[in-house]
This record gives sequence, structure tokens and C-alpha cells, in this order.
Amino acid sequence: MPWYFSPFPAEPQSLESESDTLVTTPDTTQSGQEEVDASSSPDESPGNANGFVEKLVNVNDVFFSILSLCGAATLHRLSRTCSSAHSGVQSYMSHAFNVNPLLLRFFPDALAFRSLQARTGTLISGSAALQFFDRAHYPEADLDLYVYMHARLEVGTFLLEAGYRFVPNSKQHPDFHTAILDPRVLMRSGGYSMPGVAGVFTFMKPSPVPGQDDVKVQIILASNAPMQVVFGFHSTCVMNVVAYDKAYALYPQATFEERISLVCKREAERQDDALTKYEERGWSMLRVLPNSADDCDDSGFQLGPRFLGDGHSWVIPLDLAGVDRPPRASPLSAPLSQDPVAATSWRVGRHLATGMAVIEFDTIQSEVLRYSYVIRDDEIERIVMDMLLARCAMDEDDEDDEVLKRL
Repeated sequence: MPWYFSPFPAEPQSLESESDTLVTTPDTTQSGQEEVDASSSPDESPGNANGFVEKLVNVNDVFFSILSLCGAATLHRLSRTCSSAHSGVQSYMSHAFNVNPLLLRFFPDALAFRSLQARTGTLISGSAALQFFDRAHYPEADLDLYVYMHARLEVGTFLLEAGYRFVPNSKQHPDFHTAILDPRVLMRSGGYSMPGVAGVFTFMKPSPVPGQDDVKVQIILASNAPMQVVFGFHSTCVMNVVAYDKAYALYPQATFEERISLVCKREAERQDDALTKYEERGWSMLRVLPNSADDCDDSGFQLGPRFLGDGHSWVIPLDLAGVDRPPRASPLSAPLSQDPVAATSWRVGRHLATGMAVIEFDTIQSEVLRYSYVIRDDEIERIVMDMLLARCAMDEDDEDDEVLKRL
């Protein structure tokens, strides 16, 4: 089943017209039957199932309440039954999967933050991304931002200007602008247990809701690419990311339909508190990759090659109204049409000794690339490497020409 469906551009339907209300008429006839409006067609009569469904779909308050109890796969299947259901589901999704209300808890201007995401390639992941897809609310959850090394100053400055204060740990300088210049950060080895993490910077500010705890935002600084950090998470239920333009769930069948999460790290025992937290939120933890992953296309944990946006992913395009698009990487390059995370690919394997899942990928980075990429596709890697080698050769020729000019 494809998981790619969009809540846009459908608009919510108005409830102001009489046709948008469901009315039951009391019995006033001698026969004891309900009176049917003479203007109603046979298909719209209360005794006709299709007519009842048609009216139900047009009553947003009722229909939305029903859809809020449906899983993502059910929403998708329901949207394919008829044009009225499709329109109703699209309208519901434009409300339920709007990322801006989630962001307004942390920022006064959600669109300004998403424009920052577009400029920097910053991703939202962790609890915030999970509750977005799950249509849940975790009042104690913070906002985790996964940030490229070159964007750390811009993202941190944005938080400071949004009213946050930097809260250093015991090893960090109290001034953020000094802390991000720490040699351990610049060497991309911050000493964190999570793979691919160069540094973690915590920001706090008072909650906009009186009486609630301070809100917290963390910058998780990636040594190379943010997705490298995501693939190092303890289990699959938190492997979801929200970019400026789309939200991606990597294992939607298992996470949101079966409510199971596959532990992906042998050392996950050190993260028992994190695993327990998600168990308390309703997920069952699997320590061993199920046998169905070997030969079942419908398995929530498909073995073999994967890429972001494939048939096993759930992709939600986000409304981009008011969001500034990404700038050109250089004067000679075309503007990016989507967030660089869209190029991500990986491979899922099984550890022969333990039976646990193994996520395989390579990280591609170069001084001539604005972003680093997580890729596990031999053909794509070969093409990219050939392009990078050709570019390096061109740069060397240009340098030789400059030397000759000076002689």
C-alpha cells in the first residue's frame, strides 16, 4: 500500500449551509414511518446507506471525530472509496497534519522557523515528530532540532532572538557563541554516546501558557548529516523527521498501525529509560527482527534497500504558504526544489548472531557540497563520487591557471 497522500490543497468545508447539517425528523405520519422530504432524491433518503454516508461526510464535526480515531492506513483506504469521502479525508488531514500549531508552542512565528529550516536543512525529530504523525500531544516533550555543522550559529542565533536562553552543561562555556567554537565540536567528536553527534546545546524559555513548565529546545549538532543521527536512535518508533516541506515516517506500518518498535542497537540497554518512556506511550519493543521481514512485502520492517519516500514510507507534504524557499547553494546552481533529506537511502539487514536489525548507510560529504548526505545505493554513490572527482580536477586546473598567470 502506498503511504504517500497529501492533505493539500483541499479546503475545509463550510458548516453554514443547511445541507451541511444532519437532521432527523420525528414521526408524524399514521404509518409510523419517518417522514422523507419530498425534495430529497431516493439516494439521499435516510433509509439509503449511500445517502446517509454522503450527509455524514459533509458534517465536519461528526466526520472529523470519526477520522480522529482512524489509523493512517484506514484514512488512506477511506479516501479512495468515493469522491465525497476523499474530499472529507483531505479536509480533515489539512487540520490534523498541520505542523504550524505544534511549532507555535515553541515559537511565536512558525513560518519564520520553517523558513529557517528551508535555509539550513534543519530537521525536527524525536518526540515532536512522533506526536505530529500520531496526532498525539505530549505536554512534557521538548523540541529536538537536528542541525548541520555549518548552520549551528544561524539556528542558535534564531533561538536566542526568539527569547530562549542558552543553558550550558557542565562542560560547555556559558556563552553560546563561544561554546559552539569548542575544539571538540569543531573536531566533530563531542564525546556523546549517540553516533554522529558532535554536540548538544539546550535552550529554555518560559512557557507562553501561565503555570506550565519552561519550554525546551535542543540543537543536536550532527557531525556529518542529521539523518546519520536519526539512524542511531534506540528504536524505529522515533525514526520520523519533519523538514520544512514534508514530514517522513520511515516505519509507518509498524509504528502507527501495529504499535511496535524495533530496537536497533545492541547497547540499547543503556537507554532503558528511553525505551520505557515509549512503552508507557503504547509501543511494544521488539529486540529481534521478525521473520516476516525476510519475505513479506507488507512487513513493517522490510529487509533490503530503502529510500525516503518509498512505498514503505509515509510522506506528508506540508502547506508551504508563507514559507521562504531554500536559497541557491551558489550563484551557478539552481535553487533546491526540496529539502536535501529527500535524497536519503539506507539498507536494512539482519545481524546473524543476534537477529537484531542492522541499518547500513554511507555518508557522503565534500567541500564542494553544501550538505552531507546519507546514501546506501551503489549506483548513486558511484555517480556522485565521479561528479565530485571531476569537480576537484576542475578546481585543480583552475588553481594551476592562477599560478601560471602570476609567473
